[in-house]
Amino acid sequence: RQAFYESGLTNITITKGVSEIGEAAFQYCRNLTSITIPNSVKWIGSDVFEYCDNLETIYCSQAIYDKYHEEYPKMQVKK
Repeated sequence: RQAFYESGLTNITITKGVSEIGEAAFQYCRNLTSITIPNSVKWIGSDVFEYCDNLETIYCSQAIYDKYHEEYPKMQVKK
């Protein structure tokens, strides 16, 4: 929970093999502009990107998109 809370990260590629992203993991990462989520992720907690004011794109698999795009509308399927 809150693993990268208020960090200065600007873009993130989550390592393959990670299976979940905990609640509020990137909360208040105001400099974050993009994140890439690998196919291995099966669960994303609530409020993961809350207050990430500059987040433009969340790249992910079709399965993650189908499951979470309503909660995180900035998701795009990575081709």
